Amino acid sequence: MKAKQKTITQVSGCVVGKANTINRFCDGETGICLSAEYKKRGGNGLYEAAGIKTKRKLRTDDFQAIVDVTIDFLGLELRVSVFMLDIPRGLALFCTPTPTILLPAWIREYHAAYQVYYVVHELCHFVSGTAGHSRVFKAVEDCLLCLWGLDIKRRSVYPKGLLKNGKPIKDIPHPG
Repeated sequence: MKAKQKTITQVSGCVVGKANTINRFCDGETGICLSAEYKKRGGNGLYEAAGIKTKRKLRTDDFQAIVDVTIDFLGLELRVSVFMLDIPRGLALFCTPTPTILLPAWIREYHAAYQVYYVVHELCHFVSGTAGHSRVFKAVEDCLLCLWGLDIKRRSVYPKGLLKNGKPIKDIPHPG
């Protein structure tokens, strides 16, 4: 049975013009913004809900918690499994029976905020309904990163800079 799709305007204060679904942005609308209440409920509250302490390296179960808490916060009926493997880059697998995120083990060597970014980045493929990195994907990513108190300064897709609660995170791969 297919999960009921919500319009982005129904998802906890995440607002976009035209009634697009969160799984498929048919017209490519990217005008996503966050209400003040949405921002207030996100940030450190999500870290607490997931049981994550950013002063330490994240554990394997933390990655699943990031996904679960984000999906729950958005009110989506979606189950995504998370696994860590020795692979060169992360993958969001749409073709498996359960949507699956594969994370590269090397992300553990970086700041916890970067690890949260990486998990959220892969989750955005499922939330936006796209395997690529379109303008819509980036808008959804900005929205979900804001929930975790993160802001990305992009090269093209990936971060050349990452901020947590307005403070630069220095321990990220290939900072620009």
